[in-house]
Amino acid sequence: MKKLVLYAGYCLVLSACQKSFDKSQSILPPQKLMPVDSINQVIVQQINVAGSFDWKTASDRMIWSALVHSDHLVSLGYRVDGEIGSPRYQEMRQSVRDKLLDKIYLLEKKKAPSLDRSKMEIWPEPFMPVLNVRITSFETLMALRYNPLVRYMEPMDYETHLYKEVTERQSGCSSNRPDLSLVAGLDYGVVSPFSKASWNYPHHGLLDAWRHASGAGITVFLIDTGIGYEQENLGSQFNQGLSQKRRLERMVTLPRKQILGIINVGPPETPEDQCGHGRGIGCTPWHRWKCGGGGLQYKFDLLSCGRRRFY
Repeated sequence: MKKLVLYAGYCLVLSACQKSFDKSQSILPPQKLMPVDSINQVIVQQINVAGSFDWKTASDRMIWSALVHSDHLVSLGYRVDGEIGSPRYQEMRQSVRDKLLDKIYLLEKKKAPSLDRSKMEIWPEPFMPVLNVRITSFETLMALRYNPLVRYMEPMDYETHLYKEVTERQSGCSSNRPDLSLVAGLDYGVVSPFSKASWNYPHHGLLDAWRHASGAGITVFLIDTGIGYEQENLGSQFNQGLSQKRRLERMVTLPRKQILGIINVGPPETPEDQCGHGRGIGCTPWHRWKCGGGGLQYKFDLLSCGRRRFY
């Protein structure tokens, strides 16, 4: 009996030492990050084999590298007992959320002593069990990834690397050559003056609506990341085809950064957006020209307001 007790005690001590060793090792960040091409290759291989990709299958090094490559933004889902909408659900959700935020705050504060807990959550979610935060510490990543309260944790902004070419085309930042595989009458229709109209326009009644209104005399105020000066369709070619006599203006609302409220520091804010969301949205609805796409409001005037500091 004594031997059995001693053996059990030895196993417990050994197990405790092993856990301590693993914990001490886990807080050390990888010495070398995985390059974007290597991460993409792993993702594509898994999609080809399994039909989908899940960040749960990624190694610690891979998910940390993806975070570093994508501004450290993380979306994590957490476990809450009970059904959404039940009487105690919101109370329990808030309790788990606060526990996780407290944990993140304590770990992140080691690297950023001035961190404000009230500003840690980016795009707060009022109902669903989801947290959107910025993680700059590998120790925080490991503590969350292996926390039983966390269901999943994914880099929020990594897709921009996975679909960079597509993203640049949508934002008007590449040559934006036409897709010659599209078929007239199937993928798009043709309207005057030989302009392409998306296949779904008729379903929304847009072709009939154009007979009565085109947006002339109305100014659309676009509040986004701004628009690019180098995109000719939002510059010298803004008036073309049936899109004529229109006005394009740019503005920015952000003041210049200051110290003590009087000393300007850093570059001044401008309405310029090189390859962001605003540039892509700005290109979408505004034109109707020969051989180009038919915009939804092709005679609207456009006032673009650049506001890039969303968090």
